[in-house]
Amino acid sequence: MNKLKLITLAATISVSSAFAGTVFQDNFNTENGGNGQLNYTGLAQWTVDRDSIDLIGPGFWDLYPGNGMYLDMDGSTGGSGNGKITTKMAFGAGSYTLMFDLGNNPGGGSSINSLTVTLGNWSETFLTTGYPALTTITRNFSTTGGNLVFEQGGPSDQQGTILDNVSLGTSGVQNVATPEPGSLLLAASAAVTALVLRRRS
Repeated sequence: MNKLKLITLAATISVSSAFAGTVFQDNFNTENGGNGQLNYTGLAQWTVDRDSIDLIGPGFWDLYPGNGMYLDMDGSTGGSGNGKITTKMAFGAGSYTLMFDLGNNPGGGSSINSLTVTLGNWSETFLTTGYPALTTITRNFSTTGGNLVFEQGGPSDQQGTILDNVSLGTSGVQNVATPEPGSLLLAASAAVTALVLRRRS
């Protein structure tokens, strides 16, 4: 019985260490009471560091119906409009999993937009054009830590990349296939059975 408990405990510890823990999440749905606004600066968890962003969604320039509120990263100011947002909280050095939904506001043309994502010494630039489906981007990386930044690039035409459903989690054990709990219990039972049979023979 003690051996069964030890095997089950070891299996539980293995599963726990492989799962990621969420440290930051934002879907923008509660911003401005759920009402769209051009050149929005009141983001709850972010600082608008440069130019402007547009908060759009249901009833207000809704390019991706059924997805709640989201951001057009090229705002509607008379300036360059290439918005940049930074989380108000910083994150320590370590391994992370970042997920976010990426789309594009095609406007009246087919200009290529870019969105650069940075966290510490990790950075990647994504290109969008036309009117693609809202796509979930997932990245696993290690970083020196800092604030999470999304920065619009490309032409300043007041139609930019679309950003939604940002989620950042600690990566835990990477590149490890995590067995289902049922498989772990089956493996533990098989190990105990083998031990019992060995003692009897």
